Amino acid sequence: MPLSPEEMSEQELLAASVADYVDRRHTDPTLCLADAARTFKVSVRSVTRALDSSDVSWRGLLTQSRMDTARRLLEETPYLIAVVARMCGYDSAPSFARVFRTQHQGLTPAQWRVAHGGKRRAGGATGAARKPAARRRALEAGEEPPAMRRLGWTTSDDARYRQEYIDARNRLADRTGSRGSSISEVNVEMRGPRGFARKKRSRQARP
Repeated sequence: MPLSPEEMSEQELLAASVADYVDRRHTDPTLCLADAARTFKVSVRSVTRALDSSDVSWRGLLTQSRMDTARRLLEETPYLIAVVARMCGYDSAPSFARVFRTQHQGLTPAQWRVAHGGKRRAGGATGAARKPAARRRALEAGEEPPAMRRLGWTTSDDARYRQEYIDARNRLADRTGSRGSSISEVNVEMRGPRGFARKKRSRQARP
């Protein structure tokens, strides 16, 4: 039976609070230990010590929460693997797949989706947009073949944008201690260094 707040030590209480914080905020790719320390008005060392006293680590908590979300999305949605990666806190699909394999006996996200009866899009478990059979039939009939890639704004784009919005709103709430940020404030945060701008910096840093 879990201890009540009155029965928990100060370190145990902080560790439980940090675990809850990670569970709520793990979808943000920029989330770091310093964010938690700032939120709870303690030092990074205090957070680390509290987690150590509960035999858990920041990285372990973050990975566990992200993998829980990843498995749910792979089972319940037909989103592209890259979108699943972003929605559980990874900007890079290869980085997400690498962590996922280490946590699931070498299975890739696509393989795990198939093995657990996850929803599949046209093109297979990865959600690939190519339609070779439809293109072949169209060409044989002398008709215009369907595009190899989906055009326009897609549900995947919508999911990515919605996740950026949620993460930006949560960052503002952490900084201000309030959940009443305006839409314009959230939009500014979305386009800031921890929002869309981080991807531009990442691309510019590549050789």
